[in-house]
Amino acid sequence: MCRIFCVLFMTISICLADLSAIQLVNNDDLKFNLNGRTQIYGMMEHVEDRYRDNTRLFLFLKQARLQMHGSYEDYKYNIQFASAGEDETRATGLGVSLNMLDFSFDIPVGDASLKIGQFKVPFGRESLSDSGYINYTQRSLNQLGFSVGRDVGLSYNIDNDKFKLMTGLFTGAGRSTPERFIPETLGVPMLVLRVGYDSGLDDNYYALHKKIPKGSDKKVSYFINALFTKDTLVGHSTALRVRKSDKSLLLNGQWNPYIDQKPLDQGNLFQLGVDWAMAKNLKKGILNIEAEYLYGKYENDFGEVSMTGGRLQASLKKGTWEYALRYSFLDPDEKFANKGIQVTGGSLIHEIAPAITYHLKKMNKAKIVFDFPTLINVPVVEEIGFGSYVLTEQPDQASYVGKGGFIDRETVYQIRALLQLSF
Repeated sequence: MCRIFCVLFMTISICLADLSAIQLVNNDDLKFNLNGRTQIYGMMEHVEDRYRDNTRLFLFLKQARLQMHGSYEDYKYNIQFASAGEDETRATGLGVSLNMLDFSFDIPVGDASLKIGQFKVPFGRESLSDSGYINYTQRSLNQLGFSVGRDVGLSYNIDNDKFKLMTGLFTGAGRSTPERFIPETLGVPMLVLRVGYDSGLDDNYYALHKKIPKGSDKKVSYFINALFTKDTLVGHSTALRVRKSDKSLLLNGQWNPYIDQKPLDQGNLFQLGVDWAMAKNLKKGILNIEAEYLYGKYENDFGEVSMTGGRLQASLKKGTWEYALRYSFLDPDEKFANKGIQVTGGSLIHEIAPAITYHLKKMNKAKIVFDFPTLINVPVVEEIGFGSYVLTEQPDQASYVGKGGFIDRETVYQIRALLQLSF
């Protein structure tokens, strides 16, 4: 056993040096591939703060992931684990890390396929994009407003030339939910639809990354997304309230004043979105453009909150360099509040973010990313005696609004850097 682990460790070490995938098994029945990725992330930002320094500096191990994927006969499988800072989840009185991201199987059903297990909910282009292939150190404001993330369930998928359809049924409680057999009042599971057209732009529709267009080819995709669920009462809580990760502002009890009101009610969550993307090979490089617009609403017997958001970004890749510019916004209504005090005030939150990427190895295998976001009109809350929190970075700190804390809208300047190494 010791020799096996030594050989495996040496194999991984060699492949990390070469930054190439490990194919451990490849025969007629079984294919087994091993991949890994790490991201080291640093950020400096300027925030007006009465108690602490206005300029802050942070350094984190953002990602440390291991992925196993392949096929057994005609079944495909995908397994992905995460550690490092990205995967902390919190239960009442206890911080726990439930670090399985994906564990799913794709089973052919005629000309379609059935995906079963834990995987990304097929809603929204940015949410489905592989984090190792985006042009930024962080996703846009849209992800904060409408994040669905991963869940347990199944989806039916049609990939018929240029027509694509993904429709799924999920628990609504999120990923890695432990077994708890307690009383329920059933609602409606999370129902999701993503349908559209793709002329050959993307690979892997549950971990999107664009193909490189050849010659003067132009590739496009456009999709419509829809999601609905009616909450289920589970013991002393509800399915939407117990989500430990990928919790959007619409479901965050520190922002949404109705989701935690007692007696708990079976609220409805509805989201709708459209997204478009294009890639074209120009003489001066590869041009990529993406656009996305999203709407979401949560309602129960106590009231409703709604939000819209949008994202527009473009990038140009020239050799080993890539240049990008992104604009995104969130438009929450005035009802987002904590203990009766408005959190957002109902006005737009903006982000303008230029970025530069240098690819050290094969595209996205090893790269350094620098981006320079300016957050405009962003809500910042002050904890009396301690300092200020930017609420788009730490949404749960909105709780200090209801504890006498002062909230204001500010312009926050950031410089962020990320080193990514993968095999």
